[in-house]
Amino acid sequence: KQRSDDNACSQQDLLALVDSLRLELRVKESRLRDMEEYMDNLISRVMERNPELLAAPLGPDKTKRTSRYF
Repeated sequence: KQRSDDNACSQQDLLALVDSLRLELRVKESRLRDMEEYMDNLISRVMERNPELLAAPLGPDKTKRTSRYF
């Protein structure tokens, strides 16, 4: 069975694809680290300035916390 030139990927093409995907992964990992750092800084600022925003409200019996979101 002969391979069609249109469907066959050369080793060079595959290596180029791997390099491209590695670069894409590095960019995404960098963006993720940036977002994690941003979120950490944001939460730290909220904790310093308005920690009550992070506290769940107490329920009617005042012994357990409840959340209106869950």
